This record gives sequence, structure tokens and C-alpha cells, in this order.
Amino acid sequence: LADNFAFTGTVTGAGGNNKPGFYAYASSGTACSSGADTKVIFQTEIYDTDGKYDTSTGRFTPTVAGKYFVAAQISLDSAQDGANYQCIIKKNGSVYAKSQDWMYGGDYSTNLNSVVDLDTDDYIEIFVYHNSAGGTKNTKTADKYNFFSAYKIIT
Repeated sequence: LADNFAFTGTVTGAGGNNKPGFYAYASSGTACSSGADTKVIFQTEIYDTDGKYDTSTGRFTPTVAGKYFVAAQISLDSAQDGANYQCIIKKNGSVYAKSQDWMYGGDYSTNLNSVVDLDTDDYIEIFVYHNSAGGTKNTKTADKYNFFSAYKIIT
């Protein structure tokens, strides 16, 4: 399309912003007990548009109502064959969404994407679950294997 348009009035309904939003990754490992949900804290931010992600608690509290796209990935070291492995989004302390995979030796990653409707006082956190008979497993500490991200969707 090669047409040019000369607007003489005000354009409304265009644009918007995806704020607040953030991206953080875990720069140190988390020990995850077998058979329990373990919260993962992502200590290093790549960006945080409005300071709404808390690197000390692992909690995103946007304070702006809306729909949010949420993404997370969790990677564990040394899986046991046949063990169940889950990445969990919790909203206000309750399970909102989870992914599930089965481990078969070596290191394992699972990721989860969801759209979450949040009010001004809601918060979300990321947890991991595994039931490996090998006991406690650690999240990988290599560069950016474990991350958590969210941003407001323009509606």
C-alpha cells in the first residue's frame, strides 16, 4: 500500500501501552523438595517498567487492573526417570495454571504461558513441583534457564 493520508483531526483509540511489565531470571539456584510446591525467586531483572516485581519475594503485584500475559520457565538438575514435574502460576496464593511433564533422566525444563486477569491488589508467583524419588532437586543456575515475565495486554 503506497497511499499517504493527511489527518486533520485527532486520532483516538490508537496505541496504548503494555505497562506494567517485567522480565526476571534466577541468578542462583533454589532447592526444591520432592512432593511439595516450592516458590522460585527470580533475583535479576532485565527490565521492570514500573517497579512492580519484587526480587526479594518473587512476587509480581501490578497494581493496575487488566489482563496480563504471563510466561515462566523452570529447569531442574538431575531428573529421575518417570518423575512428574510441574511449573505453577499461583494467583494470590492459589493455583491458577500449571504445566506438567514427565522427567526421563538428565536436566529438565518446563514452561508455562497464560493470560491472567488481575485486579489492583492481586499478585502472582511461580512455583515448581516434582516427585522425584531422588529427593531434593535444584533449579539450574546456568544463565537464564529459569525466568518469569509478565506484561499488561492492551485490550
